[in-house]
Amino acid sequence: MVRAPMLSVSVPWKYVVLPVLLRNQWLPPEALRTLQERKLRRLVEHAWRNVPFWRKHFEKAGLRPEMINRLEDLRRLPIVDKSDLRNADPSDLTARGIAGNDSLVEIETSGSSGKPFKFLIDRRYDQFRKAQFLRPYFTNGQRLTDKVLRVSVHEKSPARWFHRLGILREKRVFSGEDPRKFVSALRRLKPQVLVTVLENLTTPFIRYNLHDLASFTDEPCPCGRTFPLMTMIGGRRDDCTVSEDGALRCSMGLVNSFRSVARYVREWQLIQESLKEFFVFLVPVPGCCEAAKEEIRRELRRQFPGARVEFRIVDRIDRSVSGKFRAVICKVGKGKESEGGGSNGTSAPEAFGGLSSDG
Repeated sequence: MVRAPMLSVSVPWKYVVLPVLLRNQWLPPEALRTLQERKLRRLVEHAWRNVPFWRKHFEKAGLRPEMINRLEDLRRLPIVDKSDLRNADPSDLTARGIAGNDSLVEIETSGSSGKPFKFLIDRRYDQFRKAQFLRPYFTNGQRLTDKVLRVSVHEKSPARWFHRLGILREKRVFSGEDPRKFVSALRRLKPQVLVTVLENLTTPFIRYNLHDLASFTDEPCPCGRTFPLMTMIGGRRDDCTVSEDGALRCSMGLVNSFRSVARYVREWQLIQESLKEFFVFLVPVPGCCEAAKEEIRRELRRQFPGARVEFRIVDRIDRSVSGKFRAVICKVGKGKESEGGGSNGTSAPEAFGGLSSDG
């Protein structure tokens, strides 16, 4: 079993752990499973003792930490999704002894589900996840001096110091551009993906429902790596919007610009009825409705000058026929759309569990 060396105060943790993550992908399956289960037991024991939300969650299911020892034991736990975490007391989600620590990092989800969410992680896990982000670059043959194309939700991103040295250079394409400028065709498959993050001890995520769709295969990878393989991933299905000149605009750019409304709303959904007419469904946090309206109206008119925006306040927003939530629906040139918008929904498809391969 490969273990990470001790953290050095002079070397960023991501560079210390990256070689370990690169080696882990070649572990024999039984060694990889042993590593996962050791981290799972640590996570569950920690969540039980230090995170009130998970203590209550385990007790409600009639479970104690010693009852979760193997990967298969995760199925005994109820599934958790973003709505469960958002409805909880924020102080119950963060591990005791961590809250108020100035070394914590606030993470905000993209809001592509129409339900933005903020949570805290510690700097060690922040470095760990950055190492995980770097790993696919190296495992797919990228050299330090290669330049890659990256589709990003950010319109502009400052160059890093290593970019100026010609290292890990990127050509960024804003996701709000015409989607025909980059490959974006992924088919939707069932069932849904559940994730347990083994290294995040500040705000644990156990059997967390991503509401994304995927298909796994038992076939080994021809490259020799022992991580389980996905044959296809299908994310959220959101329409493109249409600008006044008729150009298509990927919805992710618009979704990202609405991230700041997370503190005002529980859910939102945007429907483009015509080139300049937009309907916005909101499930607001009590007392925050007008602030949410103002922020959304300002951003829509920035991206679509002269846009007419009408808001509808609802208790819940409809899911599509397939059970998926669509944050953006475009009816321009399509006639009436049959999915989304309203107050009643359908149940999500049956889900299965997954772990990040080594944490």
